[in-house]
Amino acid sequence: DLLELGSLSTEFDIIECSGVLHHLKEPLRGWKVLADRLRAGGFMRCGLYSERARAAVRAARALIDELELPATLEGIRAGRRAIQEAEADHSAFVVTGWSDFFSASTCRDLIFHIQETGFTPKQLEDALNAIGLEFLGFSLISAGVQNEYAKRYPDDHKMLNLDHWDEIEQDFPNLFIGMYQFWCRKCR
Repeated sequence: DLLELGSLSTEFDIIECSGVLHHLKEPLRGWKVLADRLRAGGFMRCGLYSERARAAVRAARALIDELELPATLEGIRAGRRAIQEAEADHSAFVVTGWSDFFSASTCRDLIFHIQETGFTPKQLEDALNAIGLEFLGFSLISAGVQNEYAKRYPDDHKMLNLDHWDEIEQDFPNLFIGMYQFWCRKCR
C-alpha cells in the first residue's frame, strides 16, 4: 500500500510514479508519503491527469453513471456502445477516438475507474510547494508547444513557470491529453 510506505526507513535518490496518485482518494497524501521517502535533493518523476484534458472522460463517466452501467465486461461493452451511438457533438464522443476505448481493460481504466482527480498547472504548483518539491519541467513537450511558450514568455527560457503553463493550457485544453509528465526535486 502506497500510503504505508512511511513505515520504511529507506530513502531514495529517484522515485517514479506515473498513473497512480490521481486514482487515490487523497492524491496529495500519497504524494507526500513518496516525497518523504525521497532524499534531500532527490528527484521524482510524476505522471498526473490534467483536469482540462479529461473533460471528455468526465462526460463519458456521466453517461455511464446515467445508464447505471457496472464495471463488468458486459457493462463496459454497453458503455462503449452508448458512447459510440451518442451524437458526434456529445462531449463523451471524443473518447471513441482514443486507443484506450477499444480494449475492455483499458476502457475500464479510462471511463469506469472508481475515482480520479485531475489537476491544473496551478494546482500542481500549490501541491509541489506544500510537499516541498521544486518543479523541474515537463517531459515530452513538442517543439511546437515549446515555440508557443517561448513566443509568449520569452524571459522564461527554462519554461518552469506553472502560471504560464496554466495560461497556455486554458487556450489549448488538450495539451496534456495523456497526462502531465514532469520532474521535480526535493528541496528540503
